[in-house]
Amino acid sequence: MATLSRYETGVNSADESSSKRSGGPKSRKQKREEAEERNRKKAEDAGLDGSARHAMSDFQLNRLYQETEISIFEAEEEYSALESQIANQTLYEDALQARVVTSRLHEQQTRLKALYETWELIAEERESRQRTSE
Repeated sequence: MATLSRYETGVNSADESSSKRSGGPKSRKQKREEAEERNRKKAEDAGLDGSARHAMSDFQLNRLYQETEISIFEAEEEYSALESQIANQTLYEDALQARVVTSRLHEQQTRLKALYETWELIAEERESRQRTSE
């Protein structure tokens, strides 16, 4: 059995390496999760956990606050959809599907908890800045 070269198949090394890195097109959920991770890292880097609270500008802090609220809203919608699936008795006819949905529900709970904690830290920092500016 002969193997075709990249030239013969029409695949170049740039196409091949980019597909390996990205794993193909990203879903909206994947993009949102990556954005949440970036936001969480920004909050940590800015010292919203208590170390260097004034590293972010007010604009950046407000933007992070809004992005976190959007993430919370989307995560709550996903959580509600999963709860609806769990409440449907027909789900339990397929044990594998029931485990998948239950697992996703637990993941959403963890995600929501982290988002709420981040949101609270950002809100506290915003309030602190408002008090000091008055």
